[in-house]
This record gives sequence, structure tokens and C-alpha cells, in this order.
Amino acid sequence: YCQYCGEAVVKKDATEYQCSNGHLTWNNPHAAVSVILYQDGKILYSIRGVEPHKGKIDLPGGFLNFNEQPFEGAVREIIEETSLEVKELEPIGAFTHMYYDNVSVTDFVFLCRKWDGIPMEKCLY
Repeated sequence: YCQYCGEAVVKKDATEYQCSNGHLTWNNPHAAVSVILYQDGKILYSIRGVEPHKGKIDLPGGFLNFNEQPFEGAVREIIEETSLEVKELEPIGAFTHMYYDNVSVTDFVFLCRKWDGIPMEKCLY
């Protein structure tokens, strides 16, 4: 639906949509972060408790908030999902993938080798 007037939109091409009132909108990638927590040859991961992909292995991460920088989002997500305090993050890279069938996500991936605290119960090595 159109973000300006609420009318239904029609897909014009892979990313562009238009409503009957002529407003254009685009399906641009959503920004997200993922963090690989690695120490002593082990990776800390969790098991997803909610859909999508409930019950599958997951890395700490998620969508960035409005105007949030990837590094800040990675630190926030680690705290929210593991309760750990990050000591340092190394950027690995970024890649774009499909989330569900119709949402494009650009994921900023970081490596974390140093942290303080004890991870939440849902976190496993």
C-alpha cells in the first residue's frame, strides 16, 4: 500500500511501485546487522524462539533503527540478544539477501572476539 495515501500499489519493476494517485514508492533493502561472537575456537549462537525460522540456529543481530549506524546497531543487538558487553567489533563485510519472499535486506556483518558478561540461557556454544 502507498505510504502517502494508503491506496493499493501496482508493481512497475523489481523495486518500483505506483498507486492509482500517481505516488511512487520503492522496495529498497532494509539495513540489518549480524555478529559472529567467536572465542576459543567456538561460535556463540542462539536458537530462534519466534518466527520466522523458529527453532533454527541464529546469530545475534537484527534490523537497524532509523538513523542508526551499523556499529551502534551491532552493539545494541548483542546486548539485547545475549546480555554481553562488547569489547571490540571487526567489520567483515556486507551482503544483500532476501528475507521471506519479498523483502531485500543488506546485512552488515561483524566479528566479535572480546566481550564481558555471561550470555543468556538461550545462547549456546
